Amino acid sequence: MNKVILVGRLTRDPEVRYTPSGVAQARFTIAVDRPYARKENQTNQQTADFIPVTAWRDQAKTIGNYFSKGQKILVEGRLQLSNYTAQDGTKKTFTDVVLERFEFVESKRDGSSGFQSTPRAQDSNQNLIGAPQDFPDDGDDVPPEQIPF
Repeated sequence: MNKVILVGRLTRDPEVRYTPSGVAQARFTIAVDRPYARKENQTNQQTADFIPVTAWRDQAKTIGNYFSKGQKILVEGRLQLSNYTAQDGTKKTFTDVVLERFEFVESKRDGSSGFQSTPRAQDSNQNLIGAPQDFPDDGDDVPPEQIPF
């Protein structure tokens, strides 16, 4: 079984790009705190891991529109290893989490840094879902007035 569940804060704004066939892809990195601190120079310094995440299609658009640097997110997905050859001819391996599901962890009231109740960028092809019972579990586009916080 290949299942990853992480809660962390975005280290920068998500980067949304489109494939030549028009499929949205968002890449972002989350900082995930480790459950312990390490001692350096007689002080406890908290340690974090920086995990790259890739989202596709409607989830990529939603994350690009509603998340920004510093905001807390829960991601669920699978770990994927990709191999490629660099320009200098060396083989490289890249590990990231391919997003299957995500959740907003903080609301504006909770003091999140950067949450916006309106989209950061408008997408003219965005299909918004109307009734709350129609919301899919996979994080598809949700109109701002339907977000429960």
